[in-house]
Amino acid sequence: MFGHGIAQKSTNEPLTEKEVRSLFDRHDGNGTGTLERAEVLALFDDIRRIYGLEQPLPVSSSQVLFKAIDHEGQGTLNWNDVRQLAGSKSGMLKKTLQRARAKKQHLHHEKKKEETWGDW
Repeated sequence: MFGHGIAQKSTNEPLTEKEVRSLFDRHDGNGTGTLERAEVLALFDDIRRIYGLEQPLPVSSSQVLFKAIDHEGQGTLNWNDVRQLAGSKSGMLKKTLQRARAKKQHLHHEKKKEETWGDW
């Protein structure tokens, strides 16, 4: 379990609304009910760890996620924005994490291939 009480998950398991709320509250450090960009990036980083990804999400992926859930375009996210990361509405998050995991596996495979062929 992580410091926020959420066990590691596979990318096929959605976060529950309760888990997302716990993460939201943890990152709403000033208690305003909204998350600034830096707080959202920290939240995404926690989610990445929950799903067992070692490498941070690429900045471009984080920006795409942020813009997709920032409906008002204000540069901050409120609870109603962030709750989209839970349950059946978490499709975009899951796809982003799965792409990141696939890229990691591809890079690992390529590195192994280079190590194998490097002896020739």
